[in-house]
Amino acid sequence: MEKRDLFDAGGKNLGTPIVRGDPIPAGNFVLSVSIFTVNEKGEILLTLRAPEKPNFPNVWEITAGGALAGENGIEAALRELREETGIKAKKEDMQLLRVIREPSAFVECYLYRTNIPASAVILQEKETVAARFTTISRFEELLHTDSIAQPVAFRYGVVRDALYRAIGLDGV
Repeated sequence: MEKRDLFDAGGKNLGTPIVRGDPIPAGNFVLSVSIFTVNEKGEILLTLRAPEKPNFPNVWEITAGGALAGENGIEAALRELREETGIKAKKEDMQLLRVIREPSAFVECYLYRTNIPASAVILQEKETVAARFTTISRFEELLHTDSIAQPVAFRYGVVRDALYRAIGLDGV
């Protein structure tokens, strides 16, 4: 049974973890992470959600997930990246782009640069069924379809400018 820490609106850990999947009490937040994995060509790694996933089945996403009780954001990001893709990153390779406050979560959005090919990605059983790198322009086209998970589309909209600056793209 996984547990997650609860935080107040100011980001202070309340010291009262909840079971993952239980409702988050009003006015409280959990910590989540999103990782934009980008290769040397400036392409974003996408994974295809498994068809049996209850939320957003058969749509593309970036690596993301919830921090477990006792984890900080960067620890959660490293664990999620390893679990969902098999990529073993180091703390110093993660760049915080922005923290987004959503209705019941603080979401730390990171950039991770890699030279690993999509064929080397290790898919997480029952979570993902395919992986590919895609150009930013193609990714932005997909945002206007039902091909990208809605939370990814929202978070990308918030961090887009920071991501562009971090990877050296024009357009901001």
